[in-house]
This record gives sequence, C-alpha cells and structure tokens, in this order.
Amino acid sequence: MARVGDTIAGRYTLRELFTLGGEGMAWRARDEQLGRDVVLKCPNGSDGVPRLRTAARNAACLRHSNIVAVHDMFVDGGVSWLVTEYVPGQSLAELARAAPELARSRAAAVGEQIAGALAHSHESGIVHCDVSPENIIVTEGGEARLTDFGSSVDLRSARTGETPDPGVPPGKWHYCAPELARGAPVSPKSDVFALGASLLAVTGGRPGRPEALLAHLTARDPNHRPSAAVAAARFAELERIPRDRNPAVLRRVVLVGAELIALVLLVVAAVAVPPPSPADLVGDPRTADPCALLDPAVLAGYGRIDLVTDGGSFDTCDLRVRLWGGDEHPDVGRVRLRLSVDAPEPSSQVAVVHVGNISVVSEPAGSARCVRSLVIGGGTVEVTGERKAAAGPDPCTLADTVVVRARELLRQGPLPRRPQPFPADSLAHHDACAQLDPVTLGRVAGIDALHPVPGWAGWSCRWSSTIDGHVTVRYDRDAPKTAASGQPLMLAGLAGFRREGVKARDDCTVQIEYRHFRGPSDLDRVEVVVVSFTGSQPPQQRCTVVTELATAVAANLTR
Repeated sequence: MARVGDTIAGRYTLRELFTLGGEGMAWRARDEQLGRDVVLKCPNGSDGVPRLRTAARNAACLRHSNIVAVHDMFVDGGVSWLVTEYVPGQSLAELARAAPELARSRAAAVGEQIAGALAHSHESGIVHCDVSPENIIVTEGGEARLTDFGSSVDLRSARTGETPDPGVPPGKWHYCAPELARGAPVSPKSDVFALGASLLAVTGGRPGRPEALLAHLTARDPNHRPSAAVAAARFAELERIPRDRNPAVLRRVVLVGAELIALVLLVVAAVAVPPPSPADLVGDPRTADPCALLDPAVLAGYGRIDLVTDGGSFDTCDLRVRLWGGDEHPDVGRVRLRLSVDAPEPSSQVAVVHVGNISVVSEPAGSARCVRSLVIGGGTVEVTGERKAAAGPDPCTLADTVVVRARELLRQGPLPRRPQPFPADSLAHHDACAQLDPVTLGRVAGIDALHPVPGWAGWSCRWSSTIDGHVTVRYDRDAPKTAASGQPLMLAGLAGFRREGVKARDDCTVQIEYRHFRGPSDLDRVEVVVVSFTGSQPPQQRCTVVTELATAVAANLTR
C-alpha cells in the first residue's frame, strides 16, 4: 500500500492522503520533474479502472478555468494512476459543514462558475453526471472548480438511437435529476438539476437571492430548466445586484410563457431599440458565416441536433431538434439564425438588455415561436426558436440558449468568416436589386423603382408601391421543386413554379430554379430565386404581373 514519501513512476512523491474509501485513494503529490503539486488518484481494485479512464478521456478534452485539468494517466507496478491539477481549497460540502453562512454567501458566485464550466463541457458534448458538493472545490479566494469526470458521458460517441446511461454514483441520489430515476437517458439538463440541487443543499433551501433561480434549475421537467450557459448568465446577474438592494428588484426579471427566460431583461415601457454600436462587428457581409454562431452541442439535452447549412438563404443557418434515433424521427423543434440589416421594431412589448457593445432584444413570445435579436454594429443577428411538436421544447429556451453562445462569440470579435467562398456560379454573387430595372418594374402601379430596399449582402430586395402592394426578389436554397411547388413554367430556359398565397392571401409567387448542387448532407439541393408580388388586385392579375417580373429576372440571370 502506498505511503507518504513513496515515489510513483520515479517522478511523483506522495505528500498527503486525501481520501481512502471504496472508490480508491487520492493523494497530493509533488511532481519532481516540473516542480509543482498535483493530485494522484488510483482505484481500489481493477473495477475502478474504467471510471479512471473515463475521467481521463473526457476531462482531457476540456479547457476551462473552472474545471480541474487532467495532466496524465499511466500504469506503474500494475496500478493505474490519474494525474490532475492540484487546487488548494475545500470541497463545497466541507465548506458548508465548517462554515454554513460562508457557503450560503458564496452560492451565487459558485453557481456562476460551475454553470460556466458545465456550459463549456456540454458544448464539447460531455455530460458530467456527478455534479455534487463533494465534486466542487472552492479556494480561499472564492474560485470554484469542478472535478471528477469518472461518471461522465460523451454524447458525441453515442451511436444513433443509443440512450447512454452511466447510472448514478453511490450516495448521490439526492442530486439526481428525476428523469434519470424514471430511466430516461442522461442529458446536459441532468447536470443543471444536479448543480441546483447541490446549491440548495449548501444553502439549506433558505429564502434568498438565488432561491428562484435554484427552483428553475431543479424544475421537474427538464424542458423547463435553463441550459448551463443560461444559468451562468443568471447567476452572474445575481452577483451584480447589491446585497442591500430591495429583493423586489428581482421581480423585474421577465417571465415568458411561465418560463424564466435565459437572459435578465429589463422591461421598460415604450422602450426604443438602441442604435447599433459604432463598433463594426459585420465586416464584409458576403463572407460572414451565420453557421459559425451555432453549435449543436448547446442544445444536446433536447435530443439529436443537426446543423443545416443550406436550408434557407445564404444569410441563414438552422439547428434541427429531433428525438434520438434514425433519420425518420420528425422535428420537435428548430432554431433559425439569420443575419439581417433590419433592427427590431421599437415597441412597449420588447425587452432590451445591453451587454458590452451588443444589445439583446426580446420580443413577446408566442406559443410556438420566440424571437431574439442581437443588434450589433452594421446589422442584426436574429434568432428564432420554434416548437415543431406539441411535446417539443420551449421555443424561448431554445432561442435564449443559442443567443448566449452567439453573444459571447461576438463579444470576442466580429462575425466569423466563411471557411470557403461561394462557388463561382452561385446566386450569392448576384445583387437581387439589380435583377429588375425601372422599366420592368413599371408594370406595377405606383412602384418606387428608384429606391429599392436591399437585404443582407444584397441577397434580397424590396420595392414598395405608393398606391398598393410591393415586389420582392430574394434568394433561397431548398430541395428541387416538383409539381407540388406550383404551376410549372419555363422562363428564359429556367424552370419556374408559380403559386398563389405562399406568404399571404394577397400574393402570387414564382420560384425559379437557378443552380442545382449537392448539399453537405449529400442530398440534392437547388438555389432558387423567389419573386413575389403582393397587392389587392385580383389573383389572376397579380399572377400575370409576377410572371412577367420573374421572366425578366430569369432572362437577366441567363444573359
């Protein structure tokens, strides 16, 4: 049996034994080669080796200031050892036993740090599965670290249809999410529950500033819990509220459809949407990559998340939310991120919060749709959460989770650039406003042909009539069209499909197939020009006019 003073692997000198129990030993040791203290862990028998390997593999891929780092794993004399960073301090459990009031006073700060660590872990596809006061280390300076990834699960390695469940570590049932007790698979929301339960344990459930948030984290339905990233933002906001402030201030936190929304948004009557920051976070709009602001891992707790890079215009990217399993599973939710030149309309119903040089605007939630906007210098990042099935996740929770990550990326710099340029023959190189000239637009009574309103990167354009209606030309990407898409037409050698009432009862639309291509999912896709005319004219007259406009667009593109 190892003793103080022993040298392991000719390098690590054992200094202090921390624990000796059913799971093995943990030592503070001196790394003689690098001149630093580390922690050495070894299992009690061969049964503990898989747990040690899991901790090494999953924690080693994480880099976060509030996660205890893994340095190495090796075998010496037939014994497996794990080497981790040494963090001087006490576990949150020890701190609560020795100084309950101190533990309670630090609850929000610990919550912010550990929620941030979990958000990073979840973004990397790792669910900790054993968040507890024993696995949170707090230094004298108040820094909190998450340790012991021995029970963790890597969702990225789970096969399609697999529902990984590592079981619950002994003695940790009171931190276990209720869905796990029912046999449901682990998810990031299980970790969120465990964090809330851990903080409730050390605060004694006493009323206080974190109480409402901890109740949110420990909601019985995982769909009603915030993500770890959202929880971190909420804890941070609690930390910024002065301790002598009236608790009524907390009631300014907005409730959206019985859900506490992810960001703390101050509701102000008749608030005007602030002007964009002078800092240019856009750069060249044609090279800005909306998909770089989306990470499927942040929504992993809701099921199988697919990144769809070609499901809309070039300014759009989607996250599809489906149940675990094969491709036949229908969508239960979706998040669409769109880059736009338009700021949200000012309204007494919107809520605005300023984060650095970014303004986050929240519109009133609907039952199945929720819109959030990040107003940045030079444009807007619009995030729309949608519920696609009755049992689907809350759309505002989806949108807010995505907004938190996108906001943090934008705080670090401008919109990321696309990894590759558009193909030379792509519609992305064409200006939508240049597709119709004033003479052709003259077919629409009262049209203002000289003052078009371009969209992001010129990929859409709108002309309004001073008498009635408007004309739009926009680019889209979709599956190849069929007869179900509308009445087939041939326009200047390009296939077109005409249909009434696509967006509204008083419109007529022609979709022109411009370029066929193979999408990232190896499916046939097509770039489409959508030409619409909306007005109060009889349907036949509207469709005659839009067909003439679409013919001119097709001729211009094939010229």
